[in-house]
Amino acid sequence: MLIVSRGGLVPGGILAQKLGIKNIRVICLESYGEDETRGTIRSIYAPNDIIFDGEKWVVVDDLVDMGLTLGHIRERYSTAHYVTLAAKPAGKSCVDFSAKDFSQDTWIVFPWENK
Repeated sequence: MLIVSRGGLVPGGILAQKLGIKNIRVICLESYGEDETRGTIRSIYAPNDIIFDGEKWVVVDDLVDMGLTLGHIRERYSTAHYVTLAAKPAGKSCVDFSAKDFSQDTWIVFPWENK
């Protein structure tokens, strides 16, 4: 499992626990600035120590909005399965499964994000 940090950490951890997955890696990318506006993708960390057989890997994130982050990851890991909790129309084509769809103009705050 490849979990997108930070948004995918909670859902990815829960999914890994439920499915008994122990081989977990984290990829750290950023596409939102401090003022919550979209920017360019900034790679902070991507694992280089794994032999990636995409058909056996699941990439987990909390949300796909415009598809920038998952599109960036898909360039590197094209055969993986992509799952999110939430999906918006502009990014929906980047995921293989999402638990819930939202309108493009909805700002989503997950329970673990409350301050």
